[in-house]
Amino acid sequence: MSLESATPGVIVHTIGVNGAMFSSYLESEHFADQLAALHPDLMIFSLGTNEAYSVKNYTSDSFRADINSLFRRIRQTGNKAAVILTTPPGIYKSYRKKRRTYYKPNPVAETVSDVLRVYAATNNMAIWDWYTIMGGKEGMSKWKAKGMTDRRYIHFSAKGYGIQGTLLREAIRGSYGNFMTTPVR
Repeated sequence: MSLESATPGVIVHTIGVNGAMFSSYLESEHFADQLAALHPDLMIFSLGTNEAYSVKNYTSDSFRADINSLFRRIRQTGNKAAVILTTPPGIYKSYRKKRRTYYKPNPVAETVSDVLRVYAATNNMAIWDWYTIMGGKEGMSKWKAKGMTDRRYIHFSAKGYGIQGTLLREAIRGSYGNFMTTPVR
């Protein structure tokens, strides 16, 4: 269902599935066709955190293949919308030692971010580098110290998500403003 109005403006459609990865959308038989039916001008894909966190045998090659397969399906429907990929934050991994839980930066988050940056650059897609914006591999500890993440250094508090949304909105607004003021050659 799509609730729309006759008033001009932006229409936002969102989909979110807890624990979703690029491969999750490949498993959805109708996703690409349903997405095409919306006739989007811009698609933002904010995936990669779960690949970095929960995939035991992560490889950059299989991750890249999943991204490529998903976008191949999307483009086969005739969907020509602009794409923004976002990198995951610098999430942490937990480990136990002497009955205590400790947290340290998850190096796979940086690897996933690298793959997304290269994929975007080689496929004419925009990238919003959340990993770097929030401070790289140590960023989550800085955000946690300010009460903007959960205790496991993976998810954000309402305040943290609010700041993330504001930063993304302002990046899109700024890029669009630059686009509109750049002379056509």
